[in-house]
Amino acid sequence: MRIGVPKEIKNHEYRVAITPTGVDELTRRGHEVYVETAAGLGSSITDAEYLAAGAKVLDSADEVWAAGDLLLKVKEPIEPEYGRMRAGQVLFTYLHLAASRPCTEALLDRSVTAIAYETVQLPSGALPLLAPMSEVAGRLAPQAGAHHLKGSKAPRLISNDLVARMKPGSVLVDIAIDQGGCFEDSRPTTHAEPTFTVHNSVLYCVANMPGAVANTSTYALTNVTLPYVAALADHGWREALRGDRALAGGLSTYAGQVTHRPVAEAHGMACADLEPVG
Repeated sequence: MRIGVPKEIKNHEYRVAITPTGVDELTRRGHEVYVETAAGLGSSITDAEYLAAGAKVLDSADEVWAAGDLLLKVKEPIEPEYGRMRAGQVLFTYLHLAASRPCTEALLDRSVTAIAYETVQLPSGALPLLAPMSEVAGRLAPQAGAHHLKGSKAPRLISNDLVARMKPGSVLVDIAIDQGGCFEDSRPTTHAEPTFTVHNSVLYCVANMPGAVANTSTYALTNVTLPYVAALADHGWREALRGDRALAGGLSTYAGQVTHRPVAEAHGMACADLEPVG
């Protein structure tokens, strides 16, 4: 299979979807891996390392998206990338579609088969591809809170009324912001402008917290995604999903239809049954 790995372009996102070790594993299985030049630099991975592992390094995002039948990313596509998607292409990444109608509509319009890291779910209920990034974000949360205590659609658990009763200068870190946030006034912020004030408290709502420690996050992500990527590449997405119900739980869109019920409900859309794609 032809696998594309573009450079992430979301604000201050320095992770990359695969490491050279992951590339080596896939190329040894007979797959072709195309990596956009400089895609790994934010995670301290050079083009030379990807080349040594067997990847082909391409000059532009357009080339990578055109080359890949399976596209690996870290974050959901954003508007400049929508036009690069094509019908039948398989996208494997964090999507959080319930919090983004524009991305959902773009995937449907382009008839992309989108599989979300965050809804791959084991029979135990564990979320193996979300867990390592949640752990990183959890470890960063107290650091972020401490920093902003200086001379500076998840359920809504914290109301503005509760915030108003907090000690002035309190810092609230919303690590659920990728899914819409759990504070009443949460809105996504960036590493460049991470905070805003509600009443007399500071809200930190950076939408991709693990991006602040890109090297660690990239290797942690590849460690957990690689077995699923290998299955998708080795067997094709249909057979891979038939053989692994956990991975099947990640299917979010297919042939212009939403296939994940919570996403459909969030946007008032119809949800297609999984059977037609089985």
